[in-house]
Parts: sequence; C-alpha cells; structure tokens
Amino acid sequence: MAGLYPLPLRDGLIDAYVFSGHKSLYGPYGVAGFVLASEWRPKPILFGGTGTVSESVVMPEALPSAYEPGSHNVWAIAGLKAALEWLQETGREAIVAHTSALAGQLRDELERLPGVQVHAPPDGRGAAPPRPRWCGIVSFTVEGIRPQAIEAALGARGIAVRAGLHCAPWAHRWLGTLEKGGTVRVSVGWFNQAAEVETLLGYLGDIGTV
Repeated sequence: MAGLYPLPLRDGLIDAYVFSGHKSLYGPYGVAGFVLASEWRPKPILFGGTGTVSESVVMPEALPSAYEPGSHNVWAIAGLKAALEWLQETGREAIVAHTSALAGQLRDELERLPGVQVHAPPDGRGAAPPRPRWCGIVSFTVEGIRPQAIEAALGARGIAVRAGLHCAPWAHRWLGTLEKGGTVRVSVGWFNQAAEVETLLGYLGDIGTV
C-alpha cells in the first residue's frame, strides 16, 4: 500500500510501519524502511560499522543511526529515491485508478470462467464510501489443478505470476487454500495494459486450465 494510499501514521493506531521499496513504491530490490509513529523504540538486533561513533562497540542511540549498522545499499537507495520522484510526478491517484481498473477487469473475467475461484476484494461500484483499498493483486484457484502447474504453464509463455502461500500461511488457512498449495497471484501495475490482461486470460484457456 505504501505509495498508493495515504498512511494514517499520526492517529495513534500503530507504533511502526514497515515497507519494502520494490512493491507499490516501484523501487529496486534490496531496500526497505520503517517509520516509527509513536514513542516506542525497538532495540537494535544488528551491531557494528555505523561510521558515526566509531570508538563505541554498541550502536549509537541517535536515530536513524541506531538502526543502520554496516554499509548501506547505496545503489538501491538511489533507485528508490528516483522511484519516489517518479511516483510524485506521475501521481498516486492516477496509478491507483489505472491499477484498480486493470485488476477489476481481470477479477471480473476470471469470475466468469468455470472452475475458477477468485480471491480479491468485491466490486465496490455503487457502494457507499469508503471503498476497499486495493493494490491491484488478484489471487485465484482452479478446481483440480495445482497453482504451481498454472504458474509453470504461464511462465513458459512469458507471463510471470506467483503460486504458493505468498509468505502468508495463516491467510491461506483462513481462505481454505493452505492444503491445496495456495493460490495463483497476479499483480498488475502502472506499466500493464488491458491487452495484457486479455492475453493472460487467453493463455489460461489455451493451456486447458479452465
């Protein structure tokens, strides 16, 4: 959600917000960060090489140095900075509108296919605000076919999706997909187009998954 929607960091609901740079911020792999939104301060778990208090064997107390041991991944940080500048120039409202439209198209057309169960926010059209915030991820399963088989078949055709539990086994236990190998996850974004959604749907039919 970071980069797509305003984050309520000043209303006392959370102590810390952790974000990755390579997802909705469109930065490179290898960089992340966290925002401390209250008086709570976690204890450092990594030590050494701060470069700010070299004579000390413990981490400095001043922020952010207390949480920055070792050498920084400068190239990834520079890439994230460039991504944030692009994001501000493009406008998150435009990105959200484009992404939600494509994800809605994919969700609606998948729901029409026999044997397919879609795991995504429902259509919010006509509903009173606030609508569910959506970052453009559509997960689905196909009756009788393991998600990994669909992932492999699509990958052979140049379409990258992810199959499995997506680092969230409890969520899959709640969905009832844990024992079935998880789901197929499709993530659309600013650089995708409607024609690519149609190509994906066409491939699903071609490989006999539906």
